[in-house]
Amino acid sequence: MPRKKEVKPKPVIVVEPEPTLTCCLCGKEFVGWGNNPSPLADEDKKCCDECNYTKVIPARLAEIAEHYGKE
Repeated sequence: MPRKKEVKPKPVIVVEPEPTLTCCLCGKEFVGWGNNPSPLADEDKKCCDECNYTKVIPARLAEIAEHYGKE
């Protein structure tokens, strides 16, 4: 009589829900892990994607331009 195949259990994958946070720059709530708002706020805070694109990245680029003496 043939043996039955041993059925191995599938691993359980736990997916944590993304947190709901408040942007430290505009005050809006957003879902996700957030972005580092430095140099506009402390690194331990988080900002939304919109503020990251419209405020944080331009501020970082301005710092780089200032550092290298370009406007």
